[in-house]
Amino acid sequence: MPDQLTFEDRGDYVLCTYSGAYGFPAVADAAHAAERRARLGTKRVLMDIRGSHGELSVAERYQVANEMGHRWERGVSLALLGCEDQRLPERPWEAAAVDRGPSTCTFTDESSALAWLLAQ
Repeated sequence: MPDQLTFEDRGDYVLCTYSGAYGFPAVADAAHAAERRARLGTKRVLMDIRGSHGELSVAERYQVANEMGHRWERGVSLALLGCEDQRLPERPWEAAAVDRGPSTCTFTDESSALAWLLAQ
């Protein structure tokens, strides 16, 4: 289980805040927990990982996205909010995740993440 994972129902979406190791399998566990929580209510999840630390390789990002395809149901929208140094310019995780499951987009700005999420 992740170091710290909290959920807050914000009405139109669920805020999932994760802090801990930014690595595999911790991030996959957090994503799976967020998906389970989304099944209980809204189909929109804002996952804030800005409190995490470490590195996630391109291969690990692909692995997380691949697992999401098996666990996340279609129709769930996920806005992933991270730090600039956690985001790769090519966005390999986002591309792989969208191909396999939820509508997904990565952000470094919270207002942009919310605008996208609420438009879903």
